[in-house]
Amino acid sequence: MFVRQRLTLGLAMILGLIGWMAVPMPAQSGAQPQSGSSSIVDSIRFREIGPTRQGGRYVEFAVVESNPRVFYAATATGGLWKTENNGVSFTSVFDNQPDFALGAVALAQSRLGKYDDAFKSFARAGGELNGRMNTAALLERAGRDEEALKHYEAARRLEPSSASLLRRLVEMYERTGRRGQAETARHDLNVSSGIETAKN
Repeated sequence: MFVRQRLTLGLAMILGLIGWMAVPMPAQSGAQPQSGSSSIVDSIRFREIGPTRQGGRYVEFAVVESNPRVFYAATATGGLWKTENNGVSFTSVFDNQPDFALGAVALAQSRLGKYDDAFKSFARAGGELNGRMNTAALLERAGRDEEALKHYEAARRLEPSSASLLRRLVEMYERTGRRGQAETARHDLNVSSGIETAKN
C-alpha cells in the first residue's frame, strides 16, 4: 500500500507539472502584462556599445600606460575593440582584417628610447620572432635603420628562410648602402622562394 501511495503522489506531481507547462506565459504568447502603470524597467532601451556581445569572451586587454582611460579589448571571436572613455563606448578597429579571432593583444608602449620595452611587449604577445619583426618595423618608421637592422638580423637567426623578413633585409641593406649583404639576402630570398637552387 505504501508503494501505491508513492506512485500516486509521483503521478500527480508529473501531471501537475505538465499542466503548469501547458499554460502560456505572457512573454511566450506575445500578450502584454496586465499592468496599467509603466515601470522604470519599461523605459530602459538597450544598445550594443562594444565587445560585450562579440564572441562573449575577452582574451586580453592592453592599456595605454600614459592614459589608462584608453585601452584595447581583444575578443576570441569578435575582433579588436578600442575605448577612449574608460569603457563607456567601444569602436571596432579590426573590421577590415581577414581574420577576427584573436589570441592576444599588446601595445608598444614606446616613448622615445623605450624600444626595448616595446620588444618585450611584442615578444610576450607573440613570441620572439614576432617581437623582433614588430620592433624593427617601429624603429624603421622612426628612422632608426641601424637599430632596425639589428632586430631584423636577430629575427633572421630565428627563421632564416622567411620570405617577408628577407625582403625587408634586402630593402634595408640597399637603403643603408650594404650592397654585398643585400645581394646575399636577395639570393637567399630567391632560394627560399624556389627561384634559384642553393649552390653547393
